[in-house]
Amino acid sequence: MSQIAKSKMNRRTFIKISAAASVLTYFALSQEHVIIKALQPRAQSSVVTDTVPQEQLFNNVCANNCKQTCRVLAHVYNGNLVKTEVNPMPNQRYNRICLRGLSHAQRVYHPNRLKYPMKQVGGRGSGKWETITWEEAISTIAQNLSSVSEKYGSQAVAFLSLSGNYGMVNGMGGAIQRFANVFQGTNLGVSVDLGMPLGFSQVGMSYYGQGNEATDIADNAKLIIIWGSNMTESDIQSWHFIADAIDNGAKVIVIDPHYSVIASKASQWINLNPGSDVALGMGLINVIINQNLINTDFATNYTVAPFLVNGNSGLFLRESDVVSGGSSKYMVWDQTSQSAVTYDTPSISPALLGVYTANSIQVRPALQLLSDRVAAFDPNSVEGYTGIPAATIVQLATDYATISPATIILSMGTDRWGNGYLNGRAVGTLAGLTGNVGKSGATPMSEIAGYAGMYTYDYSWLTPSGTSATSLPQALMYDAITSGTINTYTPADPSDYSQGTTSNQTSTQPYVIKAIVSTNANWVSNNPNQNQIMQQLLSTNNIEFFVAADTFLNDTSEYADILLPSTHWFENDDIVSGYMHPYLLVEEQAIQPLFQSKSDWDWLQLLAQELDTLNGTNYSKYFQGTMQDQVDQILSDAASSYPQAVAEFQANGVARFSPEPYIGYSNLQFNTPSTRLEFYSEAEQLQYPYGLAIPVTKGGDPLVRWEQPTEAWPGTAAASKYPLQCYQEHVKWRVHSSWFNTPWLREVDPEPTIKMNPTDAQARGLNDGEYVQVFNDRGSAVLKLVYNPGVRPGSVNIPHGWQRDQHKLGGYQELTNSETNSISLNFAYNDLMVEVQKIPSGTTLNQVYPYGKGGNVTAP
Repeated sequence: MSQIAKSKMNRRTFIKISAAASVLTYFALSQEHVIIKALQPRAQSSVVTDTVPQEQLFNNVCANNCKQTCRVLAHVYNGNLVKTEVNPMPNQRYNRICLRGLSHAQRVYHPNRLKYPMKQVGGRGSGKWETITWEEAISTIAQNLSSVSEKYGSQAVAFLSLSGNYGMVNGMGGAIQRFANVFQGTNLGVSVDLGMPLGFSQVGMSYYGQGNEATDIADNAKLIIIWGSNMTESDIQSWHFIADAIDNGAKVIVIDPHYSVIASKASQWINLNPGSDVALGMGLINVIINQNLINTDFATNYTVAPFLVNGNSGLFLRESDVVSGGSSKYMVWDQTSQSAVTYDTPSISPALLGVYTANSIQVRPALQLLSDRVAAFDPNSVEGYTGIPAATIVQLATDYATISPATIILSMGTDRWGNGYLNGRAVGTLAGLTGNVGKSGATPMSEIAGYAGMYTYDYSWLTPSGTSATSLPQALMYDAITSGTINTYTPADPSDYSQGTTSNQTSTQPYVIKAIVSTNANWVSNNPNQNQIMQQLLSTNNIEFFVAADTFLNDTSEYADILLPSTHWFENDDIVSGYMHPYLLVEEQAIQPLFQSKSDWDWLQLLAQELDTLNGTNYSKYFQGTMQDQVDQILSDAASSYPQAVAEFQANGVARFSPEPYIGYSNLQFNTPSTRLEFYSEAEQLQYPYGLAIPVTKGGDPLVRWEQPTEAWPGTAAASKYPLQCYQEHVKWRVHSSWFNTPWLREVDPEPTIKMNPTDAQARGLNDGEYVQVFNDRGSAVLKLVYNPGVRPGSVNIPHGWQRDQHKLGGYQELTNSETNSISLNFAYNDLMVEVQKIPSGTTLNQVYPYGKGGNVTAP
């Protein structure tokens, strides 16, 4: 399958090679102020001889979680990675690369890269390490996992893998999840980017994959509302599609509390109060209903708008409720016969509003109930919630309902709130009322559409033994580790989740976690309430054993008892699917693994063998062969359904599996019992337990509703004490914490900062460029202050992704709150209040490590 093009390098090279060290001359790349100079090309040679070393080109992927997974061409010279560049896609509109993708050589050959297995000898988090062999490392891991499993059960061993790698074999859903399933441990699922998507699920839509392809939005949308996303920074490879849409005449509206870069490119910027998005959504619904802007045909035929709801039970009225021996078909009110009839009765005129009586039962169409719910959210009232003028709210609703087709790019700025899941529910409802879903140029769910993983993600490969790990969201991990219990909903029938929960309240249930195996995840850096993690979760009183695999020493790996050096993506054979384009991409092993690093597949294979020797298990049966063998197996399974796409992939290293362009829900069949878009639902879907919902008969809410943010809202205890709402900007220089130590990027973005409106800063006597302390009850950090008038007064912005040893004191993730809404279980990073002040006199600041401490400090 490898498609390696070879050519003599007779023109130029971009990075000098040190033959003696067989690695890139890092010295030339690491000197302050001379980084860019290191990219000066060699002089061109007019003579080509057979003695000139040959360059090899490899298909690779930037396999991280900026959601883009760009196709990269890796240049390998004399066995060393020397540069990366754009690797053309079949559709050249998806050709792209950014500064991160161009800097891979600096990551591969970084002097702080982990080189050998190590064990911590001075106590967890002490920073005192001893280099050990792989044999000792694997033996120690096997003994400790066996011990924990024997004492507490295999479920007490948790496997935690996040988005540091999207490879299907070595990424977050790859070998580590396969091992967890075979071991029957706990698979710790993410608790981020899931709240707002849950809201879409509650109305019957899947946010991850069922939007419209970016090319379709660019070419066909007449209105694009970008809501809670600064795409020019966080989705930089998708931004050009918005620019294309603008060139094509689309009106672009940005909804954001802050004057972001993308807001500066828009036709209109709507700056609402932070955390008030749900109220705005309900206000738009109010206007669309009351000003008769509903797409009546779509609402009648593809949503539950006309379905009658039984006023006694809250359930949809069925024929059997009013006719003896009747069917379970949904009922509507026919305006012609003035009677309740089944929804599929020919030649009827279903009512969308009103109050009626059917067989002595008071009934209302679902749309009437929605109208009743949003009645208090008229434009004047919503102005009080959002700060947006009532006239602007009316115009926004009118634009969305009448400028067709219209797309909403709803992103994670709206997700990371205690009420974030309701944003998805509100926007999904808006799409149903206006018919802006299921057609070209119209989706409420952004450009995440038809990605290859929807077709190739191989559950049979992940569960080879027929056993599965128990899934647990990380939001519940905190209590499981510290108290041995979790608060969760109870199914009425554990064997049949369709029966829903026993109530709308959680109950305390036992759940013990005593060991963690972590890979592709810097979760100590990226999870909220960092002090609680360091002081409680990773206390030896709570976690008896912790192993981490990584490429660098970071906030997570420095707490490991055993630390394993991981390969870089370009040192693996793998296949990759991201979210923001429709292609499956090959990851070819471009260079040999450096030092003693191993891929997830390789070290888990060793661990399976060691556990078999120690305990007489048969785990190694499921870890046979190489990484390439696993790739071949996944492709073989996919070929049974998609033979043409797999054949194209095997020939070219790239292929799409979805129709072009991909239009989500083009068949207008939604993921609900009625197959319609259910803005009114008989059960309120939960994040966890997966597949469980609260029936309306047990207190589940059938409609979107207003909930104020947990912390960042007037009148809360936190807001009374700390006056500044804080959010974490995602920047183009990092992806979460990946690239935190890359010299080229640190040259342009050298240290942690806090961005603040000058009005707020000057009121506190704080000067642009000085170091300040940001704090609340949970923790504090010292950051460099940057005046930014684009930050809304009353808010501060702390760009995301720094390590603790890059701060002069503390760390910004100390500030965040690990408490979550029990329905969404989604970390609410933006639902946060802080104060900023001058550094208290007498404060001792730490030594700062711009590139992180990292490395094997005790290695020879």
